[in-house]
Amino acid sequence: MIKFFLSYSQLDHNKMKAIEKVALKKPYKFEPIIIAYFQKPGVPLTEKVKDGILETQYFIPIITENSISNQWVNQEIGFAVASDRIILPIIEKKY
Repeated sequence: MIKFFLSYSQLDHNKMKAIEKVALKKPYKFEPIIIAYFQKPGVPLTEKVKDGILETQYFIPIITENSISNQWVNQEIGFAVASDRIILPIIEKKY
């Protein structure tokens, strides 16, 4: 199973769900790590994000008009770079 951390703006929830749906299809063996799904009471969000990124080798940010200036997405990208993760961005095409 290949795990990857999916970083996105909440305004792009629909794009995240579409990527998740494809990743979970058979015969693919992908496991997206989506922090919004991790219920760990008492654990700060920043710790959940760090743990999620460190748990994977691949970091996939969804880069859109919404996420490009999103504080969380930018911090997650910075931590992924500092943690030597392989970064594979998905970039929204503007028409």
